[in-house]
Amino acid sequence: MKLLAQDGHNAGQKISTALSAGVLNGVIVSAKCHEKSKVADFISENLEINNAIVLYDPEFYASALPDADNLGKLETHDYFKSGLTKADLSPKGVTDLTTKTLTAQQSYGLDMLISPSVIIEGFNSFSSAQAYSFYLSSIDICDDAENKLILTIPATQSSFSKKDEIEGFLNELTKLDVKGFYLIVDRSSAYSSIWSSPAELAGQLLLVNVLTAAGYEVYQGYTDASGLLSLAVGATGIATGWYKNLRLFKHTRYYASSGGNTPKERYFSTKLLNFIAVEDELNPIVALNLQNQVLSGVEDDEELIQNIDDPSGDKIKQLKITGLQCELLSMN
Repeated sequence: MKLLAQDGHNAGQKISTALSAGVLNGVIVSAKCHEKSKVADFISENLEINNAIVLYDPEFYASALPDADNLGKLETHDYFKSGLTKADLSPKGVTDLTTKTLTAQQSYGLDMLISPSVIIEGFNSFSSAQAYSFYLSSIDICDDAENKLILTIPATQSSFSKKDEIEGFLNELTKLDVKGFYLIVDRSSAYSSIWSSPAELAGQLLLVNVLTAAGYEVYQGYTDASGLLSLAVGATGIATGWYKNLRLFKHTRYYASSGGNTPKERYFSTKLLNFIAVEDELNPIVALNLQNQVLSGVEDDEELIQNIDDPSGDKIKQLKITGLQCELLSMN
């Protein structure tokens, strides 16, 4: 079982420090956050730390999103083309785009290559057929696919509510000679928790369990504490990050934000396996003297409680990293 960093903005030394400390086993590199000219250096730096697992997410699935306008550094990469056309999704187009995507990763000296795909809006939908065409093309193009190729499954959360469609998709996937799969759940809401959707969580775990039981490696990206369940049913590794959008994937991350309220400060409780809002949830718990039922038992808990009446203050902001460290340690 491996714990990886989900790369994102403002990484600084977070990833390299955690790899050096042995808290993390690897990283999933974000193409959106790194210019083409700087990817190789970032990857080589992390590969040298404790034999880290380094996967490169080309984020090709964003290219199929209409009018996406928050693509970061994606457009600096040769394989990325915003706004796919019918010609791009023709057999020749798929082959050309797949070749560019895999060739870029090969140039970085990676042991595993992640395939292009589109976001799957149902496992028996036209989008799943499009994704499968990228899978077949990747297998044809990749040398030694059985030992190198990781196929991307970026699927909407609602897709996991239909067990019969999942099983049909799995029947096709388990025919493929590849090393494994990279699973991303496109959440129905940026604020949703998978805990509130037990049927969809069960479908997600079914997919992970069947694929790993069939001998594939499975890496799940953008996870919160629910990733622990994926590890429990066999996942090779899960990835998480320091921002909420690195723990909960939503395709709207590729669209410019119209603004909104300031995010609430949150605390990670290992007892609840969830983040709770300091002001709206933890504060009332403390007022009832029930904090021992939710606190994670880390050294900064006492200081957190002492500053609980100022949830937006600098001290709370400093302490919230303790929650993330606690989450990482509990996953590890």
